Amino acid sequence: MGLCAAATTAGPGRRYYLARKARLRRLTPPAPGAPSQGLHVMALGGLSRPDSASAAAFLYDSGHTTLFDLHCDYVVLDEGSFARTFEHLADPSADQKASSPYGSPLRLDHVSVSGTMAQAEVNLRADQCAGHFAGFPAVPLAYLLTALVDLSERLVEDPENTGPPVRVELLQARTLLAPGTPVVLRARRQNDHRVLVSAGHGEDETVVVSMAFGRPPQK
Repeated sequence: MGLCAAATTAGPGRRYYLARKARLRRLTPPAPGAPSQGLHVMALGGLSRPDSASAAAFLYDSGHTTLFDLHCDYVVLDEGSFARTFEHLADPSADQKASSPYGSPLRLDHVSVSGTMAQAEVNLRADQCAGHFAGFPAVPLAYLLTALVDLSERLVEDPENTGPPVRVELLQARTLLAPGTPVVLRARRQNDHRVLVSAGHGEDETVVVSMAFGRPPQK
């Protein structure tokens, strides 16, 4: 929604919006059980320069309580610049099916958890990157974040420190990651409630995210 708001000010021509930094905050503790009410979103955004955009989005429940807020900064590339920058991803024959693959979380492979460290891999095919991007398949950052949250939750899972992240901050997204090559995820517990996670091919840390977890509600 935030990206749609930002794109409305861009004018004619295709552009690519690559998230570079972002902050997601949970403002209201989750209610027990499944949600039983509708959710509403308000989003604002626009271009600050021809090559950059920002967006803010707010998620409300039907009682107008703000549940989350999200702020995101984007690098904006026109079609020619994107093709030149990511020509190594070009694959016009890649089969990116129309149906969305994003209904299921990414599977973690080769998971290891030891002390304050955890590591895993995710493996995506081009058809798991639907819409991201036509002719240039790349690992969707938002989809990758679900795997990073999964690994972080495994690292902090214990009777006194559980629950969903209350803050997720994208610190760095240097470039796009290619499908067909394992993406290595690493998590390092910094204290009782904060985890620093990264993702990249091999030893690279292409994406770096900080997550803060809250204690479960007291009964």
